[in-house]
Amino acid sequence: MAVIIKSDKGEWLDSSDILYNDMQPGSLCEELKTSIQNINSAREYLGKLSGFETFQFDVKEDDAELIVENLRRFIFFANGIHYEIAECVDTQFAKKLGHLGEEVIDLDISDYTYTKGKYIWLIDKKITLRDLISSTIEDDELRASFEKWADKVDDDKVSNELSEVIYEANWWDSEFKMAETIDAATDEFWTEEIKENWTKMSVKERKKLVESYKNLLGKIYGGGINYTIIKVMYNDDDEGYGYSSPLKYISISKSFVENPEGMYSLDKMIDTMTHEMRHRYQAKSKKYYNSMPKRIRKEWRAKYIPAKEESYDDYYRQSVEEDAKAFAALAQDDD
Repeated sequence: MAVIIKSDKGEWLDSSDILYNDMQPGSLCEELKTSIQNINSAREYLGKLSGFETFQFDVKEDDAELIVENLRRFIFFANGIHYEIAECVDTQFAKKLGHLGEEVIDLDISDYTYTKGKYIWLIDKKITLRDLISSTIEDDELRASFEKWADKVDDDKVSNELSEVIYEANWWDSEFKMAETIDAATDEFWTEEIKENWTKMSVKERKKLVESYKNLLGKIYGGGINYTIIKVMYNDDDEGYGYSSPLKYISISKSFVENPEGMYSLDKMIDTMTHEMRHRYQAKSKKYYNSMPKRIRKEWRAKYIPAKEESYDDYYRQSVEEDAKAFAALAQDDD
């Protein structure tokens, strides 16, 4: 029954996987630019040959950047859409239907009383629904059968499975609210002025803003635990866009602050920072928050699959990565 609160996200992860891993947006931009340069060289050559008319080709190198930027937006969408569905539909359905089931199970017939007369003036004489029904049964065997059934109904309790479904739905509600908080804080922090001047800033200025943004995320993620002590490190591009270390730091590519263009633009940096800080949140949650849903805690405590070529699909689709990708997408879902 617990599956009711988590949408079937297979097709969306398929789309994200294809767009991100098969199409390789990082190298695609340079390949498109090279293709555009080659086509323009061919145009120039044809234009010099007698008898050939120059054909039209209006695609510019800047268009390659725009194509890849829109591709990244689609990847963000594919990563986050199944959580959007869960927030709007599945979680709410599980909460309402689950609580309804809980209330129905709790309708003990002995809890309902009716007035059967008066002891004295203004004092009602009460009888339970159970006793009222029992008093109408004349046959001793049928009455005994009814009493046995009534005992069982009165002792019914909500199953652990149903309780866990309701708890998990409420837990996801709080997670979605956290994403909305980060989304609003991100919009407020990264003003249009900062976005316009980002590529003109010095490396020192960019690092200062990254540190401030990390502190902002840390305060929202942290709750009672101080996440602002987490350090931000900078790695070489061949180590990926970013990673989260168990040694209380996250690392992002140095290109985000040294050469913030193409696949290392500001929107990708924000996504990477939110993603990696979510991993720190996951690490703290599974260690300290024993009250989190059992299924999620079990998934987050599973052995981590590293991003190796032979197991990349398994890495990409494991629960902690799915959650971090989706959460980062939700946290900037209006971009």
